[in-house]
Parts: sequence; structure tokens; C-alpha cells
Amino acid sequence: MEAETTPRLGRKVLWGISLGILTVAGLLAMADVRKVGGALESFDWTILPVVLGLSVLGYLIRAVRWTLYMTQLDVRLSFLENTHIFLAGLVMAITPGKVGEVLKSGLLRVSHGIPVARTAPAVLAERLVDLVALVLIASLGAVRYAHGFGVLFVGLLMVTAVLVPAVWPAAGRTVISALSRLPVLSKRAESLEHAREALATLVG
Repeated sequence: MEAETTPRLGRKVLWGISLGILTVAGLLAMADVRKVGGALESFDWTILPVVLGLSVLGYLIRAVRWTLYMTQLDVRLSFLENTHIFLAGLVMAITPGKVGEVLKSGLLRVSHGIPVARTAPAVLAERLVDLVALVLIASLGAVRYAHGFGVLFVGLLMVTAVLVPAVWPAAGRTVISALSRLPVLSKRAESLEHAREALATLVG
């Protein structure tokens, strides 16, 4: 199955890149072409390789992180296939909070029959770690410029609201018990607990 799914995932990534290029071209067509041209003329093109290199390095680090998460969840795939899955998920990166990247879990279910509930916590762990990093960066800016402490406080609350139920079983069970009272989640309590345990493993 791996030999069949890898090219398929590669085609999905290429389609996503093509769609992104078409989107940028469409936005340029609707924008003031002269202003865009002026901005391009004033751009220091010597820094472009550095920018592209750092971007590629960032994606590589995130692909390694995804592979490590899958290893922690006992999903044994090659680094290459994990990278394909990761890149395919970037197609949905423009969704609010990047929640659409749960597509990666869907691709794992289709290609390897792995339940979404088993790997979806990895997507949540990615967002949680990203949020922690942003809060740390924001804290440096808030201290340096004595501004933005309100936003920083909200970020800390968001991190705490997710992290505490994930790593503290008693708090996690309380949250899951409350969520299971909702009609749409009434039959998902067991799956939610498995997801919480997986998230605790990842953030641990």
C-alpha cells in the first residue's frame, strides 16, 4: 500500500502548491499591479535565499516533529511517508487555527487504516506547542517594549486551558465528563479519553 499511497500524496502536495500559486496570481491580478511592481523593485533580492532557506528549515523541523509525534503514538511509518503526510496537511494550513490540518489524520486513516482519534491529538499538540512558542516570543516583546501584556495574558490562559486537562488526569476527566453531556459528543467519551491520554503523552 505504501508504494501506491506515496505518489498519490505527492500529487496532492503538487495540486496544493499549484492552487497556492494560482491564488497568489489571482490576488496580484486584483491588486494594483504598479504598486506591486514598485514593491518588487525595492525588495532586496539578496536576502531571498536566506528567507527561503529559513522557511525550508522551518518546514523540515516541523516534519521531524510530526514524525516524532507519530513514533510516540506507535504509528510506525518511514520519515519520507510522514513527510508526505505532513506536507499534504499544509494544504489546509489557511483554515482558522490550522484546524484543517487534521486532514493528516484523515490521510493516515485512508492509507493505513489508523483511526483519526488516535492521531488527531498530534495536530492539537502541534498547535499547543506553536501557541507556547508564540507566548514565549510575545513575552519577550512585552517585556522589551512594556506593551501587549493583555494579549500575553490571554495567550497564557489559552495554553493553561488546554495543557492542564491534558496532563492532569483528574482535570481531564472532568472536562470530558462535561463534554460528554453534549448530544453531539454523548457517545464519544471513550474516544475523548483516548485522545486526552495521547495528548498527555505528546506534550509530556
